[in-house]
Amino acid sequence: MEAGYRFYAQVFLGDQARDAAVQDTFATLWLRWETALRSPDTGAFAWSILRTHVMPRTTHRDGRPELEAAVFDAVALHTQSAPEADAARMTRIVALFKAISKLPATQLDVMVLLHLCCHTAEKASSLLGVPLTTVRADERRAVRYLEIIFPPDTEGPTS
Repeated sequence: MEAGYRFYAQVFLGDQARDAAVQDTFATLWLRWETALRSPDTGAFAWSILRTHVMPRTTHRDGRPELEAAVFDAVALHTQSAPEADAARMTRIVALFKAISKLPATQLDVMVLLHLCCHTAEKASSLLGVPLTTVRADERRAVRYLEIIFPPDTEGPTS
């Protein structure tokens, strides 16, 4: 659980702020453990605590969490091409991450966990404390929204 929380927080925060947010999450859970146990789902309760410690520390622009810092990690992980291709790709990825930040909180969390943290849908379900079907539905809704803004590339060979 802690590693999953750290990966999620890393998308939004630097190392020190990430560590502080995760530590504060576990400290709050320890203090509120009886409440967590009485909640319908302790995983969902714990996730809400994590979000309350991550989001206030996150840089926001226009009321939305800023994901641009994660762009550089994404480009570094996924590219091995010429610098000019990387610059074009980075511009598109920055725009994509801005669009992701506009998603509703549940869809944002699912997209971050699945596509930026590279967790499986099952792991995301466990971390979020929601059914697997909810994770898949949130991902589908988010992808539909993003495909409107960034239509799939249809150029190139069709065979």
